[in-house]
Amino acid sequence: MKKYFDNLTEAFTVDLFKTKNSINMIKKVIIFFVLIQTLNINAQSIKQEFYDTNGKKISKEEFLKLENHNINLAIGLDYDSLQVFKLVNRINLDTLDTLALGNLKKHLELNYEQKIANDEYIVINYITANPLLKKENNLSLWTILQPNYIKKLHKKVKCKQFWIYDESQIHLDSYKYAHINWLKEKDSFIKNLFYPFQFSYGNCTVIAPNGNFYSYYGEYGPEKVFNGIEILKKL
Repeated sequence: MKKYFDNLTEAFTVDLFKTKNSINMIKKVIIFFVLIQTLNINAQSIKQEFYDTNGKKISKEEFLKLENHNINLAIGLDYDSLQVFKLVNRINLDTLDTLALGNLKKHLELNYEQKIANDEYIVINYITANPLLKKENNLSLWTILQPNYIKKLHKKVKCKQFWIYDESQIHLDSYKYAHINWLKEKDSFIKNLFYPFQFSYGNCTVIAPNGNFYSYYGEYGPEKVFNGIEILKKL
């Protein structure tokens, strides 16, 4: 039983060094918007297990009670004869070691052709492939895309800002503001490093010069980025 639980824990871990292996194990990720319906339809035909944010096995009733979109996201992992549901904290604080931080800088500098100084923060705004955007003629009013966000960001901290989107996201027209230089990620480097699951709409990550980083999973606004900066300054 312990070995079985350890295997599940490994699949769930939001550790940047385990993320790639975890993703390879997942056959399908079910985001919370369809989670409740999935639970009700398949409860009698497929075995289901539930875990909290610490990897502790809990009942379905406890799971639904703990789910709170403001602080966590519910995800489902589909295996052959088992559905595993887990709560994931929306905020993830961790540290990149010297090698990982150096590799990240090289990756970003190579793709954006701009040097990242040793005292600069790195801010990543990442658009996921869930859901796939529809072709639109009008620009999105999402607050994270507005020019005033960039102005406030650079007043708060010395940083380099990077805009990256999942290669499966085809129609990005409504997000293409003149001040944003979008990078289509083809090798999943950033996704594998910071984002263990395909969360809805996007994620943001702030990396301090010492390697400490803050990630916020799922749809967000400028305040989440600014909050991450303040948290990292205090570490």
